[in-house]
Formats: sequence, structure tokens, C-alpha cells
Amino acid sequence: MASALDHIALANSNQKLIDHLIEQNDFRDWLVTVAFYKAIHVVEAVFSCDTGRHSCSHADREVRLKENARYRAIFRDYSHLVSESRIVRYLLAPPTHLTIEAVKSQLIYKRLYGVEQSSLQFLSEPAKALLIKVQPPPNPAASAVSP
Repeated sequence: MASALDHIALANSNQKLIDHLIEQNDFRDWLVTVAFYKAIHVVEAVFSCDTGRHSCSHADREVRLKENARYRAIFRDYSHLVSESRIVRYLLAPPTHLTIEAVKSQLIYKRLYGVEQSSLQFLSEPAKALLIKVQPPPNPAASAVSP
């Protein structure tokens, strides 16, 4: 079974790809998908540190987040990443559903950032220290979104 630090390493690998895709300002579908997978690994690191038990499926992970009040803030942002990743992976909406700018502002700088921030209280000190977090956009006013 993977450790919390193993999950953090995969989350960091995903963050590096997110940074690259943001720099390219393209591949909206992959940016959404990789953000979702980073969130998965952050959540699995939380479970590893907090309970010592991993999820056995996407459904199990969602139920654990949704039904445990301690994880409510994580679930709020994680659920948006789940929904949007399903939309882009399975073409459940027109390709114009979210622009690249909306993906960055709404999903990366708001939702993925929110998953990370809400998760910090559950992570071990080594996991917190190693996690490469979402960096704010170069011009925060340009990516500001309402709550």
C-alpha cells in the first residue's frame, strides 16, 4: 500500500504537469483531468495520515469525503473537480463548456487550491513540507472568481 509520502510524490508530479499546461495555455481537458488526479493523491495522503486507510475506488473516496464532517471542506472543492473531470473525459458537455481561463481560475486557483488548503490540517509535517502547492496566478485580479 502506498504511503502518504508516495501520494504526495504523485501529487507533485501532477502539479509539475499542471504548471506546464498552464504555461502552454492549452489542453483544457488535460488540465482538468490532471487537476482531478492531483486532488485524488492529496486526498489519499490525507486518508493515509488521518486514518491509515486508503480508498478502494473513486466511489469509496467520494463517500468517505462526503459522509465525514471532518472532510466537508475538502469534499466541497473536490466534488467540483470530480464533476468537471467527468464532463471533459466523457464529453458530457460541449467542448466550450469551460474555457482554458475558466479552468485555471475556477478549477486550479479556486477548487484545487481549496482541496490543498483544507487538507493541510490532516497531513503529517513531512507530507505538508513536501507538497508542491498551487501557486497563485501571476495577476490574481485577472483570475478572481466569486465564492
